[in-house]
Amino acid sequence: MLNSIPGQFKKAAAFINNLTPATTRQEIPDSTQAGLYLVMQPSGSLSWAVRTKIDGKAAKVTIGRYDEVGRDDRAGNIISATQV
Repeated sequence: MLNSIPGQFKKAAAFINNLTPATTRQEIPDSTQAGLYLVMQPSGSLSWAVRTKIDGKAAKVTIGRYDEVGRDDRAGNIISATQV
């Protein structure tokens, strides 16, 4: 099991850049934003996702690929994604 992503940008970037893909998909929780995960596929592809409730039901909303959505952009995207 991987640790959560550190809250400070430089530490987070180093943590993410040092990730190595496993044989199965992994969800790595963010340490500062509840419900935010970095999803790593066995291929090494990374994307942001939010686990939330929509109409009272558990839902996972994919925000976008890691290389297209930076940490600076994610707060606004989280708000938008959870207001579906």
